[in-house]
Amino acid sequence: MEFNPAAVLFGRVLGSAVLALAVIAWLARRSGQASVLRTATEGFFAYYLVSVVVLIPAQLAGVTNQTGWIIVVLHAGLAAWARYAAAKGA
Repeated sequence: MEFNPAAVLFGRVLGSAVLALAVIAWLARRSGQASVLRTATEGFFAYYLVSVVVLIPAQLAGVTNQTGWIIVVLHAGLAAWARYAAAKGA
């Protein structure tokens, strides 16, 4: 599989977003403040939910092969976890 420069750039930008989420999680965990943890968890929920909304039409259009459904299910599961954690109070 060969990627054009735009796809490589897009992948790098998405990778940096995921890295930023990890930094947010790390810093929120260290804060110990419930409001910070809840806000971070709600942000994760928004990210995973929007990802599912973007990934499903792409998967149905055949952008990736059948293994792309693993990514959809993973993001949906993480969205459910984040929603549960935010409702529970992180």
